[in-house]
Amino acid sequence: MASGSFPKLGPLQVYADKDVYQGLIFWFDKSIIGPDFVPSIFANTTAQPLVWLDPGQISLHPGAIKGDMAKPVYSVLRWKAPKSGNYAIKATFFPGDPGGHMVALVAVQGTATTQAPVLIDSTQTLSAEPYLDQGATVDFCVGPNPTTGFKFGTTPVAVQVLAK
Repeated sequence: MASGSFPKLGPLQVYADKDVYQGLIFWFDKSIIGPDFVPSIFANTTAQPLVWLDPGQISLHPGAIKGDMAKPVYSVLRWKAPKSGNYAIKATFFPGDPGGHMVALVAVQGTATTQAPVLIDSTQTLSAEPYLDQGATVDFCVGPNPTTGFKFGTTPVAVQVLAK
């Protein structure tokens, strides 16, 4: 992926399947999940840190359809505006798994807020202050590293959306 360009993300794949394992809630799609249980979104529901996640923290883990590296998949957390108005949006992405630096982006109504996905090799904050119509979408996305793929892709994220 060249600087300034984005992969074709395609349609949103809803993670309709859910499982709980040792205090982590996982959301995924059985039709595309690979052998290593990714792509997925998971949350730490315990009072203890688990898998590079603090208590209450959520993580986006990219993957590939059935583990096929030729078919990369971004994990997307989507928010819809409950009413029309101006919003302040802030997403902080944290490196999770050691050595597995993924890429992240925030898209407002399908348009990215940065010129290229941001490499999450340290804590990175992306923000925007758009006007949104009721029902408009904001997608918080984590994708495979274009060089190393999606292995070690646990990427915690903290999202804040405020009406202005």
